[in-house]
Amino acid sequence: MTTAIRTLTGPRWSSAVMCARQSVYQGLGTEGTKPTPEQERVFRRGRFIGEAIARDVVETFKADEVDVIPEQEVPWPAADPIGVGHADLYIPSEAHVIEVVSRRDCELPGYKVLQVAGYAVNLGATKATVLSIDPTTYAERAYPVNIASMAPRVREIEAKVHRGMRIGDMPERAGAHPGDFPCFWCAFKDTCWQGVELPEAGRLENDHHVALLQRLADIEDAIPQYANREKELKAERDQIRDELTPHIEPGRETFAQGIRVKVTPVAGRQSLNMTAAAAAGHALPDNLQPFVTEGKGYLRWTIKRVGGGGR
Repeated sequence: MTTAIRTLTGPRWSSAVMCARQSVYQGLGTEGTKPTPEQERVFRRGRFIGEAIARDVVETFKADEVDVIPEQEVPWPAADPIGVGHADLYIPSEAHVIEVVSRRDCELPGYKVLQVAGYAVNLGATKATVLSIDPTTYAERAYPVNIASMAPRVREIEAKVHRGMRIGDMPERAGAHPGDFPCFWCAFKDTCWQGVELPEAGRLENDHHVALLQRLADIEDAIPQYANREKELKAERDQIRDELTPHIEPGRETFAQGIRVKVTPVAGRQSLNMTAAAAAGHALPDNLQPFVTEGKGYLRWTIKRVGGGGR
């Protein structure tokens, strides 16, 4: 394996899971802008870390006399290929595909789940895993992927890229504007957004609301600087936010007197109370154990004055 840039042509599955439209541009041979030196540095470091980890995994399996194929080619979709993907690792004897990613705290990126599921679906594999490595501690976590449940999403993405290449029915853009993720990284950003009229940003016109927004910006600047007033400042901040919320359209940038604000609705997160589940007699299935994160333990000190004046 090498960190040299591999020459790739055609639509890439690794791109399709991020943005099907980007994959179509690749498949059509559309000329894109070259990466900036900063982007090249990020890509190069990512490749280096990923390949180093993959080499280590290969050596580990070889020590156990298990044959592993690095960079396994995967034509997709298998029934009528329009592209060739490259799975990080494939274990033929186990029909097992492994995709490696470096993430702080061994996080699981959703696009990697789709990526490895797509390789598994088109190889006819029965097992798929995302191996996430923390590059700062070298801790690792292997996340098993349910291939059957991901297969419909895989086929949906494949169909979008297929239609885009065969009949010109371009998939929707992954981002809301050129500066949105993942558009700002895309080599085809200029082509993709050319001629698209973006909605005009909203503006606060009411003098009172403008003053509130200016005060809100001042508070955001002050919170990190005045630890002794943090509670007071956050209370005022929350009060101002409540007053401004009805006058700011969610998901849309709003301007006033050189200040830009955007309010993004975030759905509440679901959580599983392991302690309560165990108390109710429910054991977590083995296949879900890799997704359990344990917090760091600590020492709790409890000191009370009990009177008496003694030592």
